[in-house]
Parts: sequence; structure tokens; C-alpha cells
Amino acid sequence: MYKYTLTRRIIGLICLSLAAASYLILLRSEAILEEALLDQTKQQAQTFLLGLESQLRSMEKKPSEADYQKLINTTIKRDLSSLDFSIYQIYVFDREGKILAHSVPGEHRSKNMKPHYLEIFNAGKSRLGNKVEQVVDSNSDRTITKTDIIIPFHFQDEVVAAFEVEIDIEKTLVVIQQLDDQYEKELLIIIILTGSFTLLLIWGGIKRWLLGPIVDMRELTNKISKGDLKARLDVASRDELGRLCYSINRMADSIETLF
Repeated sequence: MYKYTLTRRIIGLICLSLAAASYLILLRSEAILEEALLDQTKQQAQTFLLGLESQLRSMEKKPSEADYQKLINTTIKRDLSSLDFSIYQIYVFDREGKILAHSVPGEHRSKNMKPHYLEIFNAGKSRLGNKVEQVVDSNSDRTITKTDIIIPFHFQDEVVAAFEVEIDIEKTLVVIQQLDDQYEKELLIIIILTGSFTLLLIWGGIKRWLLGPIVDMRELTNKISKGDLKARLDVASRDELGRLCYSINRMADSIETLF
């Protein structure tokens, strides 16, 4: 024996299905929104680096380490508050991994030239950060969420160096969180409204095409049990319930014939 009526069970299943679908839609749409904003920040950082590259490409001779360092020093002193990110580190390295210039003063170890770094020199294509990682800044002991963008520096149709900027995307994450909160509220309102409307439509269909015939069958059996052997069902469809109603009418005919 079921504890709840058929109506309640059906409505319960529908509500669970709508809630599960809404939750999955919410999660997926939030992920898409976050990816889009992060990609936008990466594209902005790439454009920023391309602007630096254009300043050096106008030189008549191949830039020296001093030229790279001068450009970096000038860059980090600029007002970059309009950007969606802040610069954590920016540096230039050559094909062998040697650091030619760096935003942080001091000696720096050569870069481990993994295949994806060599591809920048071989193919001459930029590389947008594929992952976001957290590091602890040794100076401030602050945890920084960062990603890196690398572009090749072309001089006379040859890739002679690569610019890499490690960007602190904290500002982007704050914007993402604000948009997520607003997006969740608006999406929940839409889900509640559309879910309620859908539930009403489904309930209307169930009441008319499923529960209605079942109630008619129950009333017919009550009439027959009380002696009304001429009572019959109106068969209005050819679906499963319609065929069941037809069978019940035939049973009623058989009972009337016997008596």
C-alpha cells in the first residue's frame, strides 16, 4: 500500500525532476559565465602584451636586455587600474629560457623550457593560461590567484623572445562572484515562474487525461455495485485508458446479460 495518493506521487516526481533539472542548469550556466569572464580577462592581458610588443618592434635594431628592462620598468609604473587584472610579475625570456628582463629586481633562474614554451618560439603563437593557480606572495604573505599569458616577440619576422605576464585575477573573481549572485537570483526567479507554469500545464494534462478517466471508472463500478447495470463509460480516446474504458464497458455488458 502506498502512503500517498497517485496524484501526490506524480506531482512529487514532477517537482523532483524540475528541481534537479533547474539545479543542473544553474551549475552549468554559472560555469559558462565564469569561463567567459576569465577568457575576457585573458584576452585583455594578451592585448596589453601586444601593446608592449609594438613599442619594441618600432626599434631599428634588435632590442637589448636593457631595452626590455626599461620597457618593463615603465610599464609597472603606469596606472593600470582600468584593467580587469593586476600584474603579479612580468618578464621576458629567450629560446634558451634565459630571463632577459624581470619586474622583480634580482637574479632569476633560467626558465625550464618545456615543449609548450618552445612551441611559442617555433610556431610564433601566443599562449593563454590554461589553468588558474594560487601562490603565496613571499613579500606580503598574501595568497594570490593567478594565471599566465605569453606572447612571442617578433623582430624582423623572427621570434627572438617571449613576453610572459603573470596576472592576479582577484578583481576578475570579485566581479564573477558579484555577477554569480545576481545571476543566481534572476535565474531562480525565472526557474520558479517557468517551473510553476510547467507544473500547472502538466497537472492540467494529468487531471484531464489520466485522473479524469480513473474517477469515471470508480464511479461506474460504484453504480454497478448499487444495481445500476445500464451505466456505461463514455469512451473518448483510443489510448490505453480508452481501451481500458472499452473493456470495462464490455464487462458491464456481460454482467447485465447475466442478470
